[in-house]
Amino acid sequence: MPHRVLWLCRLLGFGGLALMAVTWKLWTPQDVFPRVPLLFWAPPHAFDWTSLVVTVVGLTGLLVVSSRPGRTIAAMVTACGFAMLFLSDQHRLQPWAWQFFLLAILVALADERGIVTGWRWLAISIYVYSALSKFDVVFVENWGRIFSTLFAPKIASWQVPSSSWTQVYLEQVLPWTLPAGELLVAILLAIPRTRRYGLYGSWMMHLSLLGILGPMGLNHSWGVIGWNLFFLAQNALLWWEWGPFVVIAETHEAVTTPSRQRLTYGYLAIIVSYPALYPLGLLDAWLGWAVYAPPYQKVHLRLRQSMRPELFGPVRSVQPQWGLSGEKPDWYPALNLEHWSHETLGVPSYPSVRFETAVFMDVWQPEVPLGSYYFQRYHRTSRWQHALSPTKPEHIIFDYEALWNHAAEFWFNAFPESVYRQE
Repeated sequence: MPHRVLWLCRLLGFGGLALMAVTWKLWTPQDVFPRVPLLFWAPPHAFDWTSLVVTVVGLTGLLVVSSRPGRTIAAMVTACGFAMLFLSDQHRLQPWAWQFFLLAILVALADERGIVTGWRWLAISIYVYSALSKFDVVFVENWGRIFSTLFAPKIASWQVPSSSWTQVYLEQVLPWTLPAGELLVAILLAIPRTRRYGLYGSWMMHLSLLGILGPMGLNHSWGVIGWNLFFLAQNALLWWEWGPFVVIAETHEAVTTPSRQRLTYGYLAIIVSYPALYPLGLLDAWLGWAVYAPPYQKVHLRLRQSMRPELFGPVRSVQPQWGLSGEKPDWYPALNLEHWSHETLGVPSYPSVRFETAVFMDVWQPEVPLGSYYFQRYHRTSRWQHALSPTKPEHIIFDYEALWNHAAEFWFNAFPESVYRQE
């Protein structure tokens, strides 16, 4: 087996084990955050342990085996394990886990040449879709405030005179460089003559993100930090022409049958094109590589101010991250899912209206008097709209039965596990 493919498989195994280790609470049976099965079925908690063992065995196999048959079997086991874990809880569809699932299928299907080619184009497509999702006025506004908070004090400490142009640069110019740089890296990596510069650019980009998102910056979750570290190593193995990697896998003859080759390239065509469904509202954000992009739709749960905060039990102290225009003044913003998820599981909350509806249904207590809760769904019509606006009147919900009917409208499951566990 060519050195490049061998080390890519080892990286996939090691990266998967490391990222699952730092986010272990998400992959084991837990009761600190509502669980939302992907389908209308809630498997027993023992299924989690079985799925976890299968995934760990598959990733370990990718890490240690060197033969092609062993690699194929390990990749198939890994893909099955991740699929089982996803079925038990939508929260597990973290972007890095979804990428590892797609790569495991690719490794199981393809020969050495197909693995390198497919892996490269998947990485490029992630950069493209991620960049396009960030060309958004709300992304620029949010990150403009973040950059001002992070860098303005540092500029002042350097005794550089503060002026209007520095504020404009931090708030209105610098945020646009993130998606522009990401898109430029993708273009450079896609062109053989400029791959070297794309590789260097990707390293600079991920090192910068580690500085911004890491412990010295915004202190985001270890899963986010680990995924950026994975991309640093992945890109080196995919595009660095050095030592044993000079003879790249594309120079080797294909060893699979023509039908399997067609299946491989058909699969590759699907995984690099399906994220285009996200802007059409037909795909979840993370599955379309819209990472850190502002949502087109969101739901919020409100509690009447006259009610006791203790109604929310252990999550009563969780405060919202932002408000919405047109909010009713007599309603208390109930909880912030992002903060709750980070505090309990150490990962970001899954950004899907379907998932958020299920979580709010789990929090909602039917015995509370009618009119105590207020559920509202919001949306943006385009990436140039600054604020979320209320959707249809029927998406303003005050009672549990109406929320139940609303959850039943989604294609995939929007009911929490607690509903299935009711006697």
